[in-house]
Amino acid sequence: MTIQNERGFTLIELLVSIALGSIVLVLIYQFFFQGIHFSKVVNDKTLLQQEANYMVSSMTKIHQTSDSYSITFDQNPNASYITVDGKQKITFQNKKFRYELMNKNGTNNTYIPNAFTVNPLKEDVILTIKITSKDKENQTYQTTATLSRLK
Repeated sequence: MTIQNERGFTLIELLVSIALGSIVLVLIYQFFFQGIHFSKVVNDKTLLQQEANYMVSSMTKIHQTSDSYSITFDQNPNASYITVDGKQKITFQNKKFRYELMNKNGTNNTYIPNAFTVNPLKEDVILTIKITSKDKENQTYQTTATLSRLK
């Protein structure tokens, strides 16, 4: 008995097509989830940068409008909050972040003591702000800002 009509796939053809399809699906899966991971990393980094920008702009405003103000925090480095008290009082605090404040003296950055008073009429202040994510220690954002005022 011979088969005249040989339409259809053989077992080998079927296994090869399943293997190739599986490889393509794995590559698409990897690409998709790598994109999601990269998106989360960029989002976290952007949040750190936005927090630093907000701190610098708020501190600049207080520096330019106050005759004297103080900067206080619980510990430095790894502060859980920073309070700036001048004509306005503002507290920077986020449960997801740790803060470090450094003052630039020449070429060296030194940690600011836990209570620091600034007289904007006499001096400009060069601050380095470093914000670190508590969840991901390797995610940090650091910026240096000069707080100045026309004298």
